[in-house]
Amino acid sequence: MGEGKEEVILDKRVLYTDYFSSEVYEGYVEFGLGYEEEESITIYQRYALRPIGVKRLMEHLQKVLSIYEEKYGAVEAVEEAPPTPPPTPPTPTPQPTPPQPTPTRRGRRKKAKICPNCGHENKPTARFCVRCGTNLE
Repeated sequence: MGEGKEEVILDKRVLYTDYFSSEVYEGYVEFGLGYEEEESITIYQRYALRPIGVKRLMEHLQKVLSIYEEKYGAVEAVEEAPPTPPPTPPTPTPQPTPPQPTPTRRGRRKKAKICPNCGHENKPTARFCVRCGTNLE
């Protein structure tokens, strides 16, 4: 258990909980109960309640808390840390745009000449490869 917590032996059917989550899902409020240990969370159980059930649960817990405070004293409020925002997805690396064929004077585009020797892409008007000098005609 974490620092500052007392270990309590309860009936084996009782699960210790120090983690609680809730969210709204399709007209229900979903609760998760579990425990947090060494930066990981284990969820014991999940429940889904309608809003009226949530209201009744809150009223019941208020009564139980009042009984607890009468018996053991006031419960100190602990300030929760603000929720951490979800990680931002990595920015995609821009892909280089492939070279466009050189337009001719009439507006039509001729295909670049690919060197059969080294694979370099040359201008459509090239007679020799600019990289290795191979004849392109």
